Amino acid sequence: MLLIFFIVITPFLIQSALKVNLPYAKPVSELTKEIKIKITITKNQEIYLNEERQKDFITLETNLKKLHGKKELAQIQADKDINYGFVVKVIGIFQKLGLTNFELSTQNISD
Repeated sequence: MLLIFFIVITPFLIQSALKVNLPYAKPVSELTKEIKIKITITKNQEIYLNEERQKDFITLETNLKKLHGKKELAQIQADKDINYGFVVKVIGIFQKLGLTNFELSTQNISD
């Protein structure tokens, strides 16, 4: 299975009520498609799907099944201080559901 994901810079393209301290990276690409699925992971390991808090990974997976089409673009915004393994679990759920078109949000390294 080919897993494709893009690291994008989106600090001002998508406004959210959830505040996450994104990691820094050099720009790779600009946001080119409309994001239909947005996952936010706070430093307290709270998971939000389109700004709705998810109880756990099982709830996230159940709700993603209802929302996604395999060609839709998803975005993961994870606090830079979150455990890497936590983000990998979310990516694993994406893979399980066949959702391979997603982006990892970062802040521009020059900000």
